[in-house]
Amino acid sequence: MLFSVLIPAYKKEHFRDCLESVLSQDFDDYEVIVVNDASPEDLDSVVEAFKGNSLLKYYKNEKNFGAEHLVDNWNKCLSYAEGEYCICMGDDDMLMSCCLSEYDKLIRQVPGLAVYHGWTEIIDRNGNFINYQLPRPQIESAYSMILRAWRESLQWIGDFCFHTQTLREMGGFYPLPMAWGSDRISAIRAASVHGVASTQVPVFKYRVHHKRLSDSKNYQMMMDARIKLSKWYDDFLSKPAGNEVDEKLRRLIKGLHPSFQKSNNVENIKSDMLSNGYLSRLLYWWKRRQKYGLTRRDFLKATFLYLKDKF
Repeated sequence: MLFSVLIPAYKKEHFRDCLESVLSQDFDDYEVIVVNDASPEDLDSVVEAFKGNSLLKYYKNEKNFGAEHLVDNWNKCLSYAEGEYCICMGDDDMLMSCCLSEYDKLIRQVPGLAVYHGWTEIIDRNGNFINYQLPRPQIESAYSMILRAWRESLQWIGDFCFHTQTLREMGGFYPLPMAWGSDRISAIRAASVHGVASTQVPVFKYRVHHKRLSDSKNYQMMMDARIKLSKWYDDFLSKPAGNEVDEKLRRLIKGLHPSFQKSNNVENIKSDMLSNGYLSRLLYWWKRRQKYGLTRRDFLKATFLYLKDKF
């Protein structure tokens, strides 16, 4: 079997659209693995409508992993995968009908990689087109991917198709609180093997709406994830690259990393102030400034951004 499409499921609202898109591929060498993370919503009735389709395999967790440990359900899905390659996608996102056939073409054109990237269309909650990711070159290194991701910041786990065994050997999808950055690190680790190749046509649809976990207002958990993400980058960037171009990129990224991390931390504090009150959240973060390496200048900048957005 060539592909396993993994769907860690919890929300019902767009789940039927998700399944319909995955089961309507113009390609037939694949399986669809759904793992219901002990959802309180009636996902069973949606799956029941597709029970005659032999491609679909449905599993249910006895206990919910929870939002903080979302990646654990990604890896639960991975444990069931029998395909040589796997795609992990949200339960409200969609595959275009050409998705797997385009990945098949790309793998034949650029064989031997641990990860491939699919050009993504961004849609609203009703499925209407909003935007595209910026086009990417057919092949690039992990370092080029990092720089591109920092500049664009439009990237999701469903964008990627992984070599299943390599992903398992790396320990599976990289766990971070609420999966905040897990998609990025999982892809970079895989791309560090031989690079990443990208489709030159759109194959995936990412849905933006208010129920996304990435829009959660738990800013402390987000900050914890950002700190862990930063430490991972520090470790990755401490090792020399394998060629001259990538070494130059590594040095460039390493130099940019501290300011990039600071900017993200400040933005996180500002957003928390806007959502939950200026004074209370200012005091909250001030008490934790040593834990997160925050300075007076960071608080002044966060206050300035808060006032700018507020008024």
